[in-house]
Amino acid sequence: MIRNWLIYILTVTALLVFTVMYGRQSGFLLFLSALILPILYAGITWFCSRNIDVVFGSEPDLQDKKMSWKLQFKNITPFLEGRRGRLVYQIQTRQGKLCEEQVCDFYLKKDDSMMIQYETQYAGLYELRIKKIRLYSSFSLLSRVIRSDLKERFFVMPEYNEEFACIDRLPMQTEGESDTFLSHKEGCDPTEILGFRDYHPGDKSNRINWKVTVKTGRFMVPQYGFPIACDIAIMIDAAHLDEKSVGWILEILYSLFIQLTSRRRMCYVMWENDRSGLLVRKTMKKEEDIYETLYAVADTVNEHSICLEELYEQQYEGEYFSQVYYICQREEKMWPDEIAAKLHAENLEMIEL
Repeated sequence: MIRNWLIYILTVTALLVFTVMYGRQSGFLLFLSALILPILYAGITWFCSRNIDVVFGSEPDLQDKKMSWKLQFKNITPFLEGRRGRLVYQIQTRQGKLCEEQVCDFYLKKDDSMMIQYETQYAGLYELRIKKIRLYSSFSLLSRVIRSDLKERFFVMPEYNEEFACIDRLPMQTEGESDTFLSHKEGCDPTEILGFRDYHPGDKSNRINWKVTVKTGRFMVPQYGFPIACDIAIMIDAAHLDEKSVGWILEILYSLFIQLTSRRRMCYVMWENDRSGLLVRKTMKKEEDIYETLYAVADTVNEHSICLEELYEQQYEGEYFSQVYYICQREEKMWPDEIAAKLHAENLEMIEL
């Protein structure tokens, strides 16, 4: 655009010199036309481009980690056909790391469209931001922004790979405060009755259910539910995050989630909420929770403002974990025994990025 202005200024200057030196009427008319026509042409372009509509939609192919967006221009008048435009867009992670920035030139055609394509290398939550769509006129001397600041998020799921995190053994399930019960094991929670069984010596007599006893003709006592304690935790603590690191975190989480749910074990997932000093704690119980939990992590995880074990110690007290998987990335040396003591963890497995 600067080059076009330089050429235009040199041309107008030459016409002005010609007019002054020779005093020709034709030179004066050319000089006047060179001044007025670009402004008139730009005014008509601006008026005609007011009704241009940009339809923006995605066409994902997340299995191959490819994304495509279709930009369709509507209400293009014959006057605007063939006009040059410029699209400026960025793709960045949710954490604000720039992945790609492109400037694309195009020429308007009636009911035409253009494609934006991007292939991700890592899992994560990304955002496409169209900074501006600019339309040029008057030999590209003047321009008008017809749309700006269009945004769309897209989430790329990780692939399952047991090599990222392999669970060999898990502690036995223990009874605790929970709304999830084992269907095959009797516990002590009277709020959940699994069924009834015969009265055995040693059972308390006040546990006998007389209604069922009358129906069966045998002394029957209820089988109370066994509430599963959520004593497994996965913690995420990173000092530096980029596209690759977030992808690794999601791959590790996905591997752990699949292995835990296949063994019918639930867990807590904890991380700092976007450098806010607040701890996010989500309960992951079944396979249906996996996508929601992974999306939440990709959306709010960021470089920590404080070490996670210290943040946990500030917000939670007196909780015990039989197993903790600690996904971490730090520059300073870490002491697993100290971290385990702060988390009240019997077993601590460090998974470094």
